[in-house]
Amino acid sequence: MLSTTVRIFSILCYLMICQSFKFQNNFGSHSTNGGYLSHLRKNSFQPSLLRLIVNSETSQLTKNVDFSYKIEEVNAIDFFSIFKLSTDEFFPTTKGTKEQLQLIMQICYLFVPKLLFPNLMKHSLIGAKTPSGELIGFVDLSLQTSSGSLLALKSMTYSQRSTTYDVLKPYLCNLLIAPKYRRRGIAKRLIKSCEIKAKEWEQSEIYLHADITDVASMKLYISLQFEPIQRNDNLVFMRRTL
Repeated sequence: MLSTTVRIFSILCYLMICQSFKFQNNFGSHSTNGGYLSHLRKNSFQPSLLRLIVNSETSQLTKNVDFSYKIEEVNAIDFFSIFKLSTDEFFPTTKGTKEQLQLIMQICYLFVPKLLFPNLMKHSLIGAKTPSGELIGFVDLSLQTSSGSLLALKSMTYSQRSTTYDVLKPYLCNLLIAPKYRRRGIAKRLIKSCEIKAKEWEQSEIYLHADITDVASMKLYISLQFEPIQRNDNLVFMRRTL
């Protein structure tokens, strides 16, 4: 269990964030949502672009999957590991202290309520850990609108989402693997765990957003039988039938 002090501090951070900022998801590298909040227009995906990705030689998809890492749901006690993975990944992209502080607050905004109030938020955060217990990657699964709109991904409780949208479907986002552990099949195992969880929720489809310029991620999703169904510029909305 986290200490009372840490819980209180996290809650205060979250309340401050909610009052002071309107954030965008900023998880780009090895992330499924690409950092966009614009409404996704219902444009059909161009098959020629899909062929370009599949035939690209700029990235090789992992063939061998490493099963030495544990895949399990994470909880509040893992927050600081998630925080470290996120800051290690995205601090190099920031310019100056102000952007770093905004990134820190954004990470808190994204993960603190999901970890502290799992029954309220209904997000399943699944992590990959080494045999020693070090968190080296994670992914976020929840029930969201299947319309393709990223506006629906603002911080909402499950009850709010249920009353706002007629249909909710499993949605995968915020997939992040520590750089030195990439290309070992860990992302594939995390996605497969999300599919298992979706079936436990008695769902037959799973969705995600991907940046078409991230060739490695696109190859991964296509290899796992995700199909592009909508596109807006570089952002692709994808679906897999389970």
